[in-house]
Parts: sequence; C-alpha cells; structure tokens
Amino acid sequence: MEDTGTWFLCLLWHLPQSPKKKIRLFIRFGDYYLNKENHSLSRFCYSKAYQLADSIGAVHYLKKTQNKLDGIKQAQQLL
Repeated sequence: MEDTGTWFLCLLWHLPQSPKKKIRLFIRFGDYYLNKENHSLSRFCYSKAYQLADSIGAVHYLKKTQNKLDGIKQAQQLL
C-alpha cells in the first residue's frame, strides 16, 4: 500500500460503488496518507470525498471532510 499513488486513487474513484461507501473509503485513505505525512495525497482524498458528499447532499460527510481539510491547511501554515 505504500507504493500507491494518485493513479490508484483515480482507479478507485472510477470503480462502481455506492457513494457513501466511496466517501468513507476516501476518508480512510486520506487519514492513512495524513499519518504518513503525505499532505498532497491526503488533501486529494479529502477533496474527492467532499466533492462526492456535495453531489449527493450528505451533510455529515461534508462537515467531516471540511474539518479534515481545514486541519491540513492549519498544519501546513504552522510549518
């Protein structure tokens, strides 16, 4: 899993899956990449989850992903 990149995430994005499962999957990947301190991939995952949550109107996931994106921005400003 450490050799994965955006090609893998784009492949997962295009695979058929229910929207809520896909949102949870991308949030988990975002958390994984955030723990690995790869902020660009974690931001990519959270933004994809936010985009999908916005399209289906899932307010809970919108708030959750927005909080995580804001946390990444604040962490980068401290560096």
